[in-house]
Amino acid sequence: MNRKTFLKMIGFDLWKLDHFRIKDAVFLCLFLMGIHFLSVLPLRIFLIDLIILYDLVFFGIVIVILRKSGGEEMRKILKWRKIPVPLFFALLVMFFGMEILRRDLGNIMEMILPIPEGFFGDPYQNSIFTVLVCYSLFPAVTEELFFRGIILRRLRGNYPRGKALAVSSLLFGLMHLNPWQALLAGIAGLFLGWIYLEFKSIWLCMFVHGYSNLMAYFVPFPVEYLPNPQSYAVRVMHPPWFDIMGTVLFITGWGLTVSISRASRRRAWSTQ
Repeated sequence: MNRKTFLKMIGFDLWKLDHFRIKDAVFLCLFLMGIHFLSVLPLRIFLIDLIILYDLVFFGIVIVILRKSGGEEMRKILKWRKIPVPLFFALLVMFFGMEILRRDLGNIMEMILPIPEGFFGDPYQNSIFTVLVCYSLFPAVTEELFFRGIILRRLRGNYPRGKALAVSSLLFGLMHLNPWQALLAGIAGLFLGWIYLEFKSIWLCMFVHGYSNLMAYFVPFPVEYLPNPQSYAVRVMHPPWFDIMGTVLFITGWGLTVSISRASRRRAWSTQ
């Protein structure tokens, strides 16, 4: 049985669909995870623990999916669009505020569901190169191409904006395969998806995604260590003033971004 026959049997011609149903998007995510697992299995068997190799495999699989979608589809996704300079400022402010709030939400989650010791390793022991390339650059490029460029773009062909955003963000969160990252990634995915639909620039999404990843490693946020009455452990939270500042920054950046988007739309209408 060849590949095309198999894909037709399961009702999913992977490379030819322009518009996704939800089950199509789920299937593609599972397909990607399965292929990635099989690809890196030899590395794990031989105890080759080079993070960059896993990233390169993931990136290669996504590029193959893009190429199989056709050259025209690739050009649409990768098209360079002029971005107003104030938009970069607005998004930097917005995502800085959101990172403050997301990180404290993560602190609350860890109180409710503690992370097992050693579950994530200690990424802070890695070199600057590993953090910049493996934890920031590769995830920003690969995940945006797949989740915004492929999944969201094709879901939008079948569903209203809100539903397409919700489904793609949920899948983005679940693909992290643990509850602590799933919620926080899903929230970020919701706004990254909105940015993609609003400004049609995958490069802008990559920039914002990479910026958000870098903050997680290089921006030390103030914390308060509070006693936890339910255990001998301490509770780590941001000071209230810092969360208030994060809320103000997020709302300000979001408002500026929406304003810039509306102004861009008006200019587009006036030139038609």
